[in-house]
Amino acid sequence: MVRQQHNFSRSEGPADAFRLVFRGPSVLKGTAEFTITDPSGQVIFREVLTEPDLEAALVYEMKTPTATPAERAAYVLRRIDQFFQPAQFQTPAVGPQATFPSNIENLNQATWADLKRRPGTIGFDYLKGKEDRQRLAWSPLKKQTIRVR
Repeated sequence: MVRQQHNFSRSEGPADAFRLVFRGPSVLKGTAEFTITDPSGQVIFREVLTEPDLEAALVYEMKTPTATPAERAAYVLRRIDQFFQPAQFQTPAVGPQATFPSNIENLNQATWADLKRRPGTIGFDYLKGKEDRQRLAWSPLKKQTIRVR
């Protein structure tokens, strides 16, 4: 389990709890539950990541055509350990010049415009799978965590 405190749903004051808990018989046969909990104890984001979601980017680091189970396990453990690095938290969550991403489910123009007007919002970036870079942000307008990339 990896647990870190970072401001996310508010830029100042008590921090939110970011947690990644891996469950399964081994790191190569399990799932990781990623949650963000606000200071009041309310879970404001939950996602289950599969082992392939955590391992897929290993292909960019391999020096041979295949990786051994030990290399795969070490990579997954490193990904879990480094999931909440400070560099992954960005302010603002959406820059004033950013263009609306039309391919994100449940993101509308009004929410996007509201985030662009709020320079204090915080985005959290993470990699899911091989190349799916995602960014989460707290939307004060919707009062929920949304995906903005």
